[in-house]
Amino acid sequence: MQLAAGAAGVENADGESASSQLFSQLQEVLKTNYDIDSSAIMSLINELMDIWWVLRKRRVALFGYAARGFLQYLSLSNERHIEKHDRTTCNLDLAKQVREDCTLKATLYVLHILVNYGVELEETIEQGLMTVPPVPWQEIISQLFARLSTHPEKRVRKQLENLLMTLAKLSPWAIVYPTLVDINAYEGEPSEELQRILDCLVKVHPKLVQDVQLMIVELGAITVLWEEQWLSTLQDLHADVMRRIATLKEEVSRVAENITLTHSEKVKINAAKYSAMMAPIAVALERRLASTSRMNETAHEAWFQKEYGEQIKAAITSFKTPPSTAASLADVWRPFDVIAASLANHQKKSSVSLSDVTPKLAQLASSDAPMPGLEKQILMSDSEADGSDHLGTVTVSSFSEQVTILATKNKAKEASSLGLRWPKIYLSSQGQGRFTT
Repeated sequence: MQLAAGAAGVENADGESASSQLFSQLQEVLKTNYDIDSSAIMSLINELMDIWWVLRKRRVALFGYAARGFLQYLSLSNERHIEKHDRTTCNLDLAKQVREDCTLKATLYVLHILVNYGVELEETIEQGLMTVPPVPWQEIISQLFARLSTHPEKRVRKQLENLLMTLAKLSPWAIVYPTLVDINAYEGEPSEELQRILDCLVKVHPKLVQDVQLMIVELGAITVLWEEQWLSTLQDLHADVMRRIATLKEEVSRVAENITLTHSEKVKINAAKYSAMMAPIAVALERRLASTSRMNETAHEAWFQKEYGEQIKAAITSFKTPPSTAASLADVWRPFDVIAASLANHQKKSSVSLSDVTPKLAQLASSDAPMPGLEKQILMSDSEADGSDHLGTVTVSSFSEQVTILATKNKAKEASSLGLRWPKIYLSSQGQGRFTT
């Protein structure tokens, strides 16, 4: 009972309240293991639930005291207070590191209490959050977004939304990347909470949102170029095709031994088996072809279509046509081996021209997009939250012309960017809006 009283709230109970879940469990256990009539079972369960509520309230109260303590610590850990303390500290770097570690732990503890006991401690946490400056929350933005759309309790999601909304108004640079990445990840409509945060960002700083969205889309587009997509597809399919060819050879031999069939019947059977066996491969090839046959948007895409477009189409047409003899089964994949060898040789290049793969980024100049990794710790007052000044923000001014193709398995791209009031920084694009510096 003590253990059940200390269980987390609705987040870990699939939306069902802890009390309802315990009630159902007690009812099932008593009915299964004891020969007691229904009225006696209900009476016993009610008594046990009364005990559980006492223990639960005590447990939640302790978490309430902890939440107040952590929130008070965060509210007092502002920059002015710390600077005065640091003047008397010998090792300022060590003191700063210790302070940051303690602040991070405090924010994570508060988040843990919020997501597990946020409904029962709603008033306590809400009042405490109002006293905490936005800066500490910048270090756990990813954790806040992870809970924003997935937590089953609407009141908890609202508190998370309010917290992120404050950051959106006072430090839009800190949350614009995760907001847009999460928005782009939705196949349908995003959650109401996420949409309201985006609307707030657009209202506070529309050009910031526009420039960051451009960077995410364009850098995401060059993460895996068309020739890399095709080479990966052909390499992934090669072993599967070889297995299917081996199986088909056995089937052809078995059909050939059947003396009751005419030659034309054997040809039809072999052709039908080939089409059925290779259908999944053909579908995968045609899907990849469709993704690289749309209207080209860059010089690099135009080059790929001119160099490989017709060759790939001819190879697919040939592959879908059943071979006339068993001996020619081994040759059905040969055109793709030739294409794969050519693509692999082309990928030995260590760089591509930025204007060829993403002309929009090549033309980018003096954007409002913050430099990834340097977007935090920048706050605006309410009067300044009109997007008119960067307030020392390190923004992406432009990109260098050459994009380096890193010698890694996923062929990540590295583009050097120049920041406003900042030296050159190298951004590595790894897809899904993930940039490393």
